[in-house]
Amino acid sequence: MIGLAVFASLAAAAPKSRIITIDAPIEVGFYPEEAFLLIDVDRQGLKKIRGVLVPPFTEDESTKAGGQWTVGTQLEVPAGARQADFAVFVKGRDKQYALLAGMTEDLSSPEAESDVKELTSHLEQRKELLMSWQVQAKAQDDNLKRLRADADVIANVARIVDVLEQIEAAKYEHENLEKDIATLHELLKQAKDQPAPKNYARRELELTKQIAQLAQLVKDAESKEGARRLQSQSDLQRKLAVVEATRFDDEKQLTQQLTQLKERRAAMEKAGYVEAPKKEANYWESQ
Repeated sequence: MIGLAVFASLAAAAPKSRIITIDAPIEVGFYPEEAFLLIDVDRQGLKKIRGVLVPPFTEDESTKAGGQWTVGTQLEVPAGARQADFAVFVKGRDKQYALLAGMTEDLSSPEAESDVKELTSHLEQRKELLMSWQVQAKAQDDNLKRLRADADVIANVARIVDVLEQIEAAKYEHENLEKDIATLHELLKQAKDQPAPKNYARRELELTKQIAQLAQLVKDAESKEGARRLQSQSDLQRKLAVVEATRFDDEKQLTQQLTQLKERRAAMEKAGYVEAPKKEANYWESQ
C-alpha cells in the first residue's frame, strides 16, 4: 500500500504541461507588420498563434524593410509532447505576404523547453547586440563625414595648385613676351641707326611705279575677266532661250525649214541678190 501511495503522489506531482519556444528565420522583401504560426503538436490539430517579429541585425533601424526576420512564440504543450509541425505566415503593409512551411520542432530535446524569462533574456541580448551595431554604424557615419570633409579639402588644395601652376605658366609667358619686345626694340633701334642704302630715293620711286603698274594690270585683267563672264553668260542665256523656244517644236519640221532657208539663200546668192557670207563657223552647224 505504501508503494502505491508513493507512486500516486509522484504521478500527482509530475507536471502535466510545459512551455516551449518555437521560432524560425524567414526571408522577406517588405516591411512585415503581422506574423502568425500554424502549429500542430503530435498531430492533434492546427493552432493559429500570433508570433513575435524580431528585425534583422542591420546597422540602421530605418533599413528594416527587408532581410531575414525571425518569427517566434511560446506555446504550452503536454509534458510528453514529442514533435511540433508548424508554418510561419507573415503579412506586410501593402497586402504583401510570405509563407514558410514544412518546419518541424523536436520537443523531446531539452533545448525546446523554455520560459518567459529565457525568451525575454534572448530578446534583450539581441537588442543589446543591435544597439552595439547602431553605435558602430554611427561611428562609421561620423568617420565617413570626416573623410568627405577631408576629400573636399583635398579637392580645394588641388584646385589651388592648378591655379598656381596656371599663374606660373602665365608669368613665364609674360617674361618671354617682355624679352621678345626688348629684342624688337633693339632691332628697330639698329635699323634706324643704319645709313640709307645707295640710290634709295630712285629705287623707291621705281618700286612705286612698278606697284602702280601691277595694280593697273590686275585691274585690267579683272575688267576683261568680268566682260568675258558677261559675254559667256549672255551666250548661255541666248542658247537657253533658243532651246526653250523650240522645246515643243517638231525636230523634222525644223530641219525641213532650215533646209529650205539654206536653199533660198543659195538661190539668192547665185542670182546676185545677196553676197555669200565669209567662211566662218555657222551658229547652227556649231550646235
